[in-house]
Amino acid sequence: TSVRVLRLVRILKFEQYTHAFGYFDDVFRMNGDLLAMTGFAALVVWVFFAAALYITDRSNPDPEMAGFYKTVPDSMWMTLLNLSGESPLCNYSVLGKVLTGIIGIFATALFGIPIGILGSGFEEIIDEVTEETPDEEIDEAIKSDGSAALIEEASVPEKIYNF
Repeated sequence: TSVRVLRLVRILKFEQYTHAFGYFDDVFRMNGDLLAMTGFAALVVWVFFAAALYITDRSNPDPEMAGFYKTVPDSMWMTLLNLSGESPLCNYSVLGKVLTGIIGIFATALFGIPIGILGSGFEEIIDEVTEETPDEEIDEAIKSDGSAALIEEASVPEKIYNF
């Protein structure tokens, strides 16, 4: 197992070439307040839907279903599974079925908003990095990498366009 741990450490050596971990950290620092607000909103939605499912399904005729919703803390586990996109139970009451459909809609937003925030943050970081790096440095880095043919192929459309 120690060899496997050392293999994971090799990933950190890759940072000197790509700076990906540093960019990831920069994105989190730039958007930390938005991600914290999204996390708080997710917590509120989770507790709200857990309480709502507790109200709708605590007296479900199916004893197994009722067992999952005997208290609000007990119902939080199944609600978390519903919010993650997995709906492992199917014998909900009519109001419970409607509520799980609404949970599915909210779940999409709960996962989509942070993904959009992170994607936008990465786009900003990459734009900043490419603005700071002159084109000559990029060309030299690519040429030293042995990819000079790719540069020539990429410049052909420019030559046609400038013609």
